[in-house]
Amino acid sequence: KFSLIKITALQGSVSIDNSYITTENTSTGFAGYINLNANNQLAIINNSVISSRGKLGRILIGKSDISGETSSPQEISFNNSFLTVSNASVTTAPETEINAGDISIDAVNNISFVNDSQISTVQISTVTERRGNAGNLTVQSENGSVSFDNNAVFSNVNPGGIGNAGDINITASNSIYFTNGAELQSGIVKTLDNSTPSGQGNGGNITLNAEKNITLSGSSNQDTEDGSGIFTDVEETAIGDGGNIKLTTGSL
Repeated sequence: KFSLIKITALQGSVSIDNSYITTENTSTGFAGYINLNANNQLAIINNSVISSRGKLGRILIGKSDISGETSSPQEISFNNSFLTVSNASVTTAPETEINAGDISIDAVNNISFVNDSQISTVQISTVTERRGNAGNLTVQSENGSVSFDNNAVFSNVNPGGIGNAGDINITASNSIYFTNGAELQSGIVKTLDNSTPSGQGNGGNITLNAEKNITLSGSSNQDTEDGSGIFTDVEETAIGDGGNIKLTTGSL
């Protein structure tokens, strides 16, 4: 058994504005699902947080086999907001494997992530060497484009974690854009302050498929050279193998 938060507009739109929606479980039980859907537009804006913390919590937007939803919003937009699943809240023994859940986002037309929004499926441990895998991320635009502008999108194993990063799959019938320093990452993260060991495990696979074109351009800060990018990596002092990156498109 698991908890479920479901918000659906059979007609019209859904706007989540400066709000917080979460499911959480600190034990070995399932964290629960968050299911969001609308007929027209679904907008998550102004520092809103959608979060599922614990074992196999999932965030499902639009149609998916898991939720049983058969239709999706026409448009989905994220503006300065956070969408995340992780095993961060679990307090059981670290040798118990607790996997983070998945995120699925499906729209009929365009999907946009702007203004420093963050999307993550993370295996995370801040104190102990937690075991478990990060979740997978799937984004699909059936008849439009997917755009990331000055965003961070990742499925990582963070410092203290032992497990594999998740796979990231993005599909658009039109185009996929990464602009102004937008980054897509599936990897194993190093420690920054030596308070915990670096992560251990393998990076996930990243697959992008756009019929017309895939574009990577620009940086988030004109004073730096950190441009938009796609990474599946094992950072310095972390242990494991990187994953694969596959781009399929008419023009790159």
